Amino acid sequence: MPESATHPGERALLCLWPQRMMFVGRLGLLPPHRHAIAVCLVALEAPLRIGTAGQSRVCRTAIVPAGLSHSLDLAGAPVAVLYSDPDDPHYRHLSPHRECGLSALDSAIEEPLIGAVRALYAAHQAGDALSLDAFEDAAERALGIAPRARIDARIEQVVATIRAAIDRNHAIGELARSVDLSASRLQHLFVEEIGVPLRTFRIWIRFRHAVELAARGDSITSAALDAGFASSSHFSHAFKATFGVTAASLFKGVPPRVRVEWIQP
Repeated sequence: MPESATHPGERALLCLWPQRMMFVGRLGLLPPHRHAIAVCLVALEAPLRIGTAGQSRVCRTAIVPAGLSHSLDLAGAPVAVLYSDPDDPHYRHLSPHRECGLSALDSAIEEPLIGAVRALYAAHQAGDALSLDAFEDAAERALGIAPRARIDARIEQVVATIRAAIDRNHAIGELARSVDLSASRLQHLFVEEIGVPLRTFRIWIRFRHAVELAARGDSITSAALDAGFASSSHFSHAFKATFGVTAASLFKGVPPRVRVEWIQP
């Protein structure tokens, strides 16, 4: 979740789907950070400048694998950051990239996606009602749902258990016993079926929950505790390490710095 660079009269946009999220706003320089899940970056004006320990890349779109430490510099230009929950089918298009470092979308599909996000952001700045149809069509082509069989019923049950009590620290052994698996087998099967480790999935779901609560107007402290973080300081530290900025930089301030658009299933 990046930080908006100072730009008078302009607000960032946060779109929230049941299992997806998109931030669109102006970025400055983000220090090295690691996303808990793979994300897709889309530059609307200036190219993305992404630095890692192994490479530096200038591109218009980028898929950043989960856990890859990277810095980002857009010099104040707007960018979109697209997130999908690991159990959302769209994530299957992103997760294969987790072993191969930075990559970009094919030029044939990145141009329509850039154009759709640019039009959405322009409408937002003009104060017009937002129509997400064009964006969702472009995103579907760029990050379409990869064919897959239904996930293992035991993993579905574990995911449902985590989502039903986000603030609870279920022990791995407890979750494993609930579906008649050993702890090691559960962790192995979870990665196979979902694409990320169980603990990573849980921390991402907690971040999502906290962001949604803060976007609805809850205090950052209240949102953090409700999502299961031990304290607001624990949440703030984890948030900055994951997104490169503090939650306060997004959700504090009058008038609001971020407009939130809720998309119903």
